[in-house]
Amino acid sequence: MEELVLKYNLLDKNAKQQLNDFLDFLLMKAKNSPVNQLEYTQKIQTVSQWSEDDVAYLKDISDNYNWNVEEW
Repeated sequence: MEELVLKYNLLDKNAKQQLNDFLDFLLMKAKNSPVNQLEYTQKIQTVSQWSEDDVAYLKDISDNYNWNVEEW
């Protein structure tokens, strides 16, 4: 534990905040009950979706402005 505290003290203010946020996330995750599959499915379906018009617009930009879209 002492080694952990020593490493923590070497971090800058921003890195300490990121670590604290991550620890809070882990604690919250540990407290939550098992995932409700129906609730998860409903949440994931709210992610934005691109229409054919959106895709056509991006293709137009790519073709006419020499802009390359990175693939995931």
